[in-house]
Amino acid sequence: MALWPGTHRAKATLRSTRRCAISVNCRNSGANLVRVYENASALVLDLASTHGIKVLVDVGWDKSAVFLDSQTRRAAREAVRQAVRGCWGHPAVLL
Repeated sequence: MALWPGTHRAKATLRSTRRCAISVNCRNSGANLVRVYENASALVLDLASTHGIKVLVDVGWDKSAVFLDSQTRRAAREAVRQAVRGCWGHPAVLL
């Protein structure tokens, strides 16, 4: 499969590749934890686990949101659900 620069898939692959490189560099420097600011792919979690690195997965949502309206609360809950579904039970995820 060809990945054309500028396409969504190419950008996602590039981001994953960068994260993997960061994981390896972190382990080589003695780090044992990395934080990702969006849902981590299985590739990133597997690589981190291979190198003995735990991953703190942040939830990708608007952290400046005010939770007074029900629509914002629903969106935040759904963002948390999606983040949990994406990495539930993986040994690299910091609990």
